[in-house]
Amino acid sequence: MVHRSIVVNYLEQTFFYDEDIAIACVYFDHKTVYEPVAILKSILKHVQHRILRKEGTISEDMRQFYKNHLREERKPSLSEISEMLSLELRRNFSEIFIVLDALDECSVDANPRKIILQELQKLQANLRLMVTGRPFAATHMTVFEASDAVEIRATASDVERFVSSQIDNDESLQKHAAGGTELRRKIINSVVTKAEGM
Repeated sequence: MVHRSIVVNYLEQTFFYDEDIAIACVYFDHKTVYEPVAILKSILKHVQHRILRKEGTISEDMRQFYKNHLREERKPSLSEISEMLSLELRRNFSEIFIVLDALDECSVDANPRKIILQELQKLQANLRLMVTGRPFAATHMTVFEASDAVEIRATASDVERFVSSQIDNDESLQKHAAGGTELRRKIINSVVTKAEGM
């Protein structure tokens, strides 16, 4: 989550005044079931916010898109949302930055990871995509011709410093570590061992 925040903050600060750039972020959590339609809708929503800030209103195509689905009382399909996203991006932006954070947390049922990446791949001409996740998430990136993988692992000393500061700053944790330095050391060592670079 920290890496995502740093990247998204950087993008938002760098391109805040650049009306030709769109930014979208989707954070995955293993407790939630994600449908590819919902993921694309979330990205489209980010794009619409950017367009609203830029134009002060949504496009007539987008307005009609909403009306049609309200009138028919049905949810838009993946292909319909994908087409609308592509249209809005082509019409309004030269580039879009999308961050998919913790893609490995996205459920494996019905393979939404592969589906969403295939849909995003269609935007490849003006897409800048960052995907974070455990190493196996990189295997899904093969749909993109030019993609780089960077492994980021926490060292044991990083985790130790983090756990130590959490104990120092949290009253509840201080109570558990109140047994002295030996108990504190056991807690820290246990977490460092279990973290395995996470």
